[in-house]
Amino acid sequence: MFHTNTQRVIDYWRSLRTGPSAPSRAAFDPMVLHKLLPQVFMVGRGAGGLPLRLAGDEVIQLHGRSLRAAPFLSMWASPSRAAARDAAVAAVRGVEPVVIMTEGRTQAGDRLGLEILLAPLVGPSGVVDRLLGLHQPTTGTDVLEQRPLHELHARLTVYAGGGDAKLAASVAETGRLRA
Repeated sequence: MFHTNTQRVIDYWRSLRTGPSAPSRAAFDPMVLHKLLPQVFMVGRGAGGLPLRLAGDEVIQLHGRSLRAAPFLSMWASPSRAAARDAAVAAVRGVEPVVIMTEGRTQAGDRLGLEILLAPLVGPSGVVDRLLGLHQPTTGTDVLEQRPLHELHARLTVYAGGGDAKLAASVAETGRLRA
């Protein structure tokens, strides 16, 4: 079971879906999620990787830096980058939201539980070109004492949809996405 805010974004994403493909970016109305916008981020897709296109104020504050144009994978500890990349690929290929159960850590060793949601959106070209993200703390942020998160550690990736069952089973069985 996900945090209520994570579930709210998943439910909204599903309400926009009109068929087997992901909802279009044009259909996404950020004002529907206005209370969650400080926790929202958007990841682009392209030859250059997975750049962060925008990030809400809470996401920026938690990381203590601007994230615009930063690689999505730069937020993750080296051992967790493959899991974060695989989760993004699973969201795109499986055309369903994916939630990464995460532990954020400061340089002082403080720990914060997070759910990182990635939900695919289709651009004008008809292919998934963005991932709608949510940075949802699952533990109180007061433990950080205003110290920024240094890196994220993936603990578990949960395929949050009923799309491609074969893909979901592969990810669940191996913990990795096989192309």
